[in-house]
Amino acid sequence: MRVAGTWFAFVWTIGVAGFLLFGPVYRSVSSGVQLGHNALTAETTSRSTGLAAKEGLWAFVLVSFPVLIAATPLVAAHRGRSRGVTAGAAGLLGAFALLGAASIGLFYAPAVLALVAVAAVPGR
Repeated sequence: MRVAGTWFAFVWTIGVAGFLLFGPVYRSVSSGVQLGHNALTAETTSRSTGLAAKEGLWAFVLVSFPVLIAATPLVAAHRGRSRGVTAGAAGLLGAFALLGAASIGLFYAPAVLALVAVAAVPGR
């Protein structure tokens, strides 16, 4: 369970990062009205884009932090300190999720819950 939960948190954060960077998280809508000879025409266009297109390099830096935090328990598992490191990673990722709750933070809640569950299981 410990290994599966740790891998779930890591893979989840990678999936969230991919969705936030390239998925439709921003939407822009523009409207226009033209007055013709005998008619009034309205045109509305809608466009969706991801963080990478909207924010550039800064978006990659922002979403890399949760991925790195979720990766630390995987690295620490080989050194015999996985429970403490997992608890620390759960705390850091939880703080990130809480601070960013108004925008992207809640996307990371399943990974936080998985790390908390892994840290709560007795063992190494």
